[in-house]
Amino acid sequence: MNANRLQYALTGFNRAIELYPSDAQAHNNSGSAKFRLGDLEGARVDFQRALELEPGMGEADENLKRLLDPGGGSSRMLVGVVRFPH
Repeated sequence: MNANRLQYALTGFNRAIELYPSDAQAHNNSGSAKFRLGDLEGARVDFQRALELEPGMGEADENLKRLLDPGGGSSRMLVGVVRFPH
C-alpha cells in the first residue's frame, strides 16, 4: 500500500478513534498504518492502547511484539483486519 493510501486510511482510523475511543480494533488499525508510515512510536502507543482496552487482543499483542523485536523490523507483516466500529 502506498503512502498516500496509508495516510488516507490513517485519517479514517483517527476519525474512528474520535467517535469510538474505546474501540481496540481502531487503535490496532491506526498502529498498523503508523508502523507502515514509519511512525514507530505512534504505532507502539496505539498497540499498547488497544491492549489496555482489550487485554486479550491477539492482533495488537502480535503487532507490539513485532514492533519491539529488533530483528523484526518493518519487513515483517503486521496483523490486522481493517474494520470500522458500528
